[in-house]
Amino acid sequence: MVKGLSKIMTKVLIMSDTHGQTALMHDVIKRHRAEVDKIIHAGDGQFASSDDITNVIAVCGNMAEEIKLPDEKTLEIDDTRLLLCHGHLDENIAYSPMRLQFKGLENQTNVLVFGHTHQPFASYFDDLLLLNPGSLAKSRDIRLKATGTYAILTITTQNYLVDFYNQEGDLLPSLLINYKR
Repeated sequence: MVKGLSKIMTKVLIMSDTHGQTALMHDVIKRHRAEVDKIIHAGDGQFASSDDITNVIAVCGNMAEEIKLPDEKTLEIDDTRLLLCHGHLDENIAYSPMRLQFKGLENQTNVLVFGHTHQPFASYFDDLLLLNPGSLAKSRDIRLKATGTYAILTITTQNYLVDFYNQEGDLLPSLLINYKR
């Protein structure tokens, strides 16, 4: 929650698919710590038991983890219900996120965050925001010259604003998305 703006705006730092690059993840957290209210990781962190992820809300992915993490997690952020999963348990998400869309609607969520594809993605349909931050370790999106991506979701009473960034913290304006709730 942004200080002084009680329940008007919440910012969430969203990462996925860091694949053991915990130092890179912590660099991103340090860069945005003062401006975000929550930090979430959508799986395939490949965290070691010695990794400090105390302030990170995370789920497991399809790669081996030393730390036991849930397959999915539901968060209540102000008036927004967010479902966090990796997406690997939902077939063919690389081709179509439709199964994830159904999962989000069945669970009465407003935002469904997933990873797995290593491609940044956001779509708003039937009052559900589907959001994939891409991979912080290595993007598979050929449109981008970014080595990796992450997102910051700003939740207001009227909008969802999604800003995508490259590993170095540069805003990717071609991926800026603003959805009216």
